[in-house]
Amino acid sequence: NLHWLGTTYFLTVAVTWAILIPSKIWNQRNQEDIWSRRLTLAVFGAGLGVFALWLDGWNLNPKTFGVPSAGSHVERLQEIAAPRSALTTAAAYVSYFALIFGLMKWWRLADRRRKSWFSLWPVMVSGFLSSILLAMFEIDSHTALSSYGAAAALTTAAALVQFVSPHDPRPLAFPKRLRYKAA
Repeated sequence: NLHWLGTTYFLTVAVTWAILIPSKIWNQRNQEDIWSRRLTLAVFGAGLGVFALWLDGWNLNPKTFGVPSAGSHVERLQEIAAPRSALTTAAAYVSYFALIFGLMKWWRLADRRRKSWFSLWPVMVSGFLSSILLAMFEIDSHTALSSYGAAAALTTAAALVQFVSPHDPRPLAFPKRLRYKAA
């Protein structure tokens, strides 16, 4: 399905940049402002939810919100899927991305001083959380987002952020015997 593939690709690129941009701006040595980082990433996630709506073909004009453009993918889906309010669907998209970005510590994936260059654990956690949240929000099964395009985009972005971020290994600590010898 080319629509699913295109939506997943552009969503993956957007998620990767939404993680990298704020993570590179923050000072990595100051870990005390975790809640402001989570809130900032949640706002970026809400923006990604709006972007995902647009990728699925939703009209974002406030006067005609939710009314799909003629012949779009969403128009065909509305004929197939159960009737659901446009506002409810939009809130599900925005809440899904805001919540997944607020729950995980995405900035650690781009940290220069992380323990290892690549870790499989954050990739698995992002896949698990995104699948659970996708099932929790019960987004229509015929949209590109709910056919696990969002879970694939988030999981792939978790791997890509680690690949493209520089990694400086932590300096080795002196053994205890040498450390206390001077004292």
